[in-house]
Amino acid sequence: MLPTLLTIAGLILLYLFFYYATGSLVLKLIPGPVSSVPFRFILGFFVYFFLFTVVTLPLKFTLQPLSLLSGLWAGVLILISAAFLITGAPHLKAALSSVKVFLSGRGKYVLAALLALILIQVIWFNLNDETYAIWDQSYYLGDTATSLYTNTISQYNPYTGRILDFLNTEYLLETYQNHGSVMCQLFSVHPMIENLTVMASVVIILYQLLFYEIGMLLFHNNRCKSILLVFFLFLLMIGYLVYLNVWRADDLNSNAYNTKQDINEDRYIRGSIVSADGQVLAETQVGEDGTETRVYPYANVFSHVVGYSSNGKSGLEALCNNDLLSSNASILTQIRDENEEQKSQGDSVVVTLNASLQVAAYQALGNYNGAVVAIEPDTGKILAMVSKPDFDPNNIEELWDSLISDSSSSVLLNRATQGLYPPGSTFKILTTLAYIRQEPLGYRNFSFDCTSEITVDDVTIHCYNNAVHGQEDLKSAFAHSCNTAFAQIGLDLDAGDFADLCEEFLFNDSLPTELQHSTSQFSLNDESSYGEQMTTAIGQGDTLVTPLHMALLTSTVANGGIMMRPYLVDHVEAYDGNLVSENSPSRYQRLMTTEEAQILTEYMQETVNSGTATALGGYGYSVAGKTGSAEYVSDGYEGTHSWFVGFSNVEDPDLVVAVIAEDGGTGSETAVPIAAQVFQAYYNS
Repeated sequence: MLPTLLTIAGLILLYLFFYYATGSLVLKLIPGPVSSVPFRFILGFFVYFFLFTVVTLPLKFTLQPLSLLSGLWAGVLILISAAFLITGAPHLKAALSSVKVFLSGRGKYVLAALLALILIQVIWFNLNDETYAIWDQSYYLGDTATSLYTNTISQYNPYTGRILDFLNTEYLLETYQNHGSVMCQLFSVHPMIENLTVMASVVIILYQLLFYEIGMLLFHNNRCKSILLVFFLFLLMIGYLVYLNVWRADDLNSNAYNTKQDINEDRYIRGSIVSADGQVLAETQVGEDGTETRVYPYANVFSHVVGYSSNGKSGLEALCNNDLLSSNASILTQIRDENEEQKSQGDSVVVTLNASLQVAAYQALGNYNGAVVAIEPDTGKILAMVSKPDFDPNNIEELWDSLISDSSSSVLLNRATQGLYPPGSTFKILTTLAYIRQEPLGYRNFSFDCTSEITVDDVTIHCYNNAVHGQEDLKSAFAHSCNTAFAQIGLDLDAGDFADLCEEFLFNDSLPTELQHSTSQFSLNDESSYGEQMTTAIGQGDTLVTPLHMALLTSTVANGGIMMRPYLVDHVEAYDGNLVSENSPSRYQRLMTTEEAQILTEYMQETVNSGTATALGGYGYSVAGKTGSAEYVSDGYEGTHSWFVGFSNVEDPDLVVAVIAEDGGTGSETAVPIAAQVFQAYYNS
């Protein structure tokens, strides 16, 4: 009973805060009958509920982690705001003086009564073995701080150098959502009351200490103008919060670091993730005793792209968390489940991934670390996304400590979207496009005599294996991946224009996707040396790219110069099959003309017909592509990554494939055979 009374008292106190704040503003802005007590009560009532629904809910997400560690700061805010409201003082010093005078009179008896009420509540709390036993739980302040510190350090990702990727925010917010701050638990106050009171206090303090004082300073002690400034800034804040709740709601709900949706785990059974060909990729199985187990039937095959849902979340489990923990079953079904105290089945997410193609790509990559990405170029649908080394998400909790302590292989990293590699000769696609644009009339007359090496200043570029290609035009230099010819092109290109072109193709920028990904890097500029110009032109130097990015560049060529936005979620459906939402292909931007795309397609097809990717010829479909051998040095070790990017059915492209095999040698010997298996699986399925 006592906690309930305290909760009601908190609500009344909060309302009075708004009543006095609103009344004070009305008295200053609108003198006369409208500032009467009844009007102030009515206006305060509406302001209270408006702020309750519009302002406090989104701000809760921001302030909860802070309130987790201690409720003391909240108490300070509340006391300061109360001093302002009760005394009507214009600044903190005057408010504290007024409080001192108040306490010197009858106020001390009011304070004593309040402290007695708190004491009774503490005794009641400790004598009754109900609600929470915080002295024995990890919610206690000291244990919480220790746990936060331990989780942060133990979940540090040595490969990316980041902590937030694996910070257990689910633990933090779940703790607060259920129990509030330590002070809140101690007094058995509902967490919502603490939150609302803090929100009110923040608004009041900002009004008195910041906006109002700044306004008085700017407007030379003109009180009316200062109040108008406060009102204007308040409207801006409300507008921003409405923007967050209306236009950004979906983004915030699906954000991997927003664990608020996990509260729905008490109401819903996590929905399934299903492939485009109807295979279950993740589902929750419920035992006879009600125990829920998340099961991944394909184990390691989809480990990165589907992800995991315990020890944090990753992949589609994180991206679709909001949908998986929502239910669009009929109202009657949900009412029935609630009456029977059963959880409702969450919605299912049907993805664009093709299970058979994914298995083929996984098997084709074999024992190599690296990635395979397969995309439909005209839609942006991702049909396969493989990353190795991998893990079994069914055993993620048992494997967690070993996974996060393995700094050498970075198993948890999705190399398809987050792995940064030198692109090697696959980058010559962009180098060729830059040269065509710089020499629109002369590129067909390009001629170079390859003698296996070229030296400028103290930098020497060799063709792979010291091959001598002889006299070449641009097409044959591209098909044979002649490093010396492209080093010369790099010297001829305007470095600034080349950099602009690469940035048009989203280097040093985010890709148009919701998937968590690394930003590809390009650093050439007008001040770059000859050596940097030559190495950059052949895909070496400081240039780094993700496999997904290379797949998108190749898709742009295959799609006649238009890049489509890549996506993984096809649609969301209720457990009974009713459609909830659906994604459709979306055009990102035209990045090259149709003629430019045709020229690059012609060059890439020549690579398959007579160049470095001839192993892809002779099938029942045509292929255009580009190989790459990306050399790197790490801790004194020199290695070569094997690359291939290309597309099939050149006349009307069906499938784009990007392959990176770490330490696989040349693109011809490793990446091309891997891509061939993926193409074959696509047409044979």
